[in-house]
Amino acid sequence: MKDCIIAMRSVTLANKAERALRSEGIGSELVSVDPALTKRGCSYGLTVRCDMVDNIEEILNRRGISHGEIIGKY
Repeated sequence: MKDCIIAMRSVTLANKAERALRSEGIGSELVSVDPALTKRGCSYGLTVRCDMVDNIEEILNRRGISHGEIIGKY
């Protein structure tokens, strides 16, 4: 299964997103991201299964958790 990274502005936001996903039964892992890989210079992210990205974005949007780019989606 291919993994994607959902970029986040801060480690605090990434932790909040990780807790939200866990409460929905979705696993993720907090990772450090090279800021040069993202447009906004995000340096943290969550590794998730690529086939779950649409569902994960819906959860994050519903809970008001902003995120940056999705690395590896396509």
